Amino acid sequence: MNEQALSSNGATKEEEYDISLVLIENLGLVWDECEKILIRSCKRSNGRVNTKDIYYNFLKNNNSIWIVFNKSDLKIIGCLVTEIMNYPSGIKMLNIDHIAGKYMERWIDRGLEVLTSWSKDNQCVGIEGVGRKGFWNWIKNKEGWKQTSSFYEIKFNEE
Repeated sequence: MNEQALSSNGATKEEEYDISLVLIENLGLVWDECEKILIRSCKRSNGRVNTKDIYYNFLKNNNSIWIVFNKSDLKIIGCLVTEIMNYPSGIKMLNIDHIAGKYMERWIDRGLEVLTSWSKDNQCVGIEGVGRKGFWNWIKNKEGWKQTSSFYEIKFNEE
């Protein structure tokens, strides 16, 4: 999550990234940046979803939007869209619908930590998501994650 970077005076500074849930009253403050980041992810859906769908589903409380930002300058560099899935079997999972942005290797650990905590607080038994095969590179060495085709999941009781 940390990166050494040169500041304008040549000194090094630490860049730290964090993730935050977007509250409905703050969507207008971040949506333009989120939409720019989510466009590529939506294109990969082959027409199943677009950014307007995400926006309106958020307003209807059908999904949650998360931003990943640089703590030093608050620049948004990533965006996630999640949805709590209540399956007929009684299983409740946090589904990652979209995950997109820059420098994922610098913030994925923090992102998964926050999503895990939030999903447990919401009585989910795990986290799941369907993603491009390249996403596996970010989580393949994380304990508990399995690749089932391009469907990824972790169940907390198996940790």
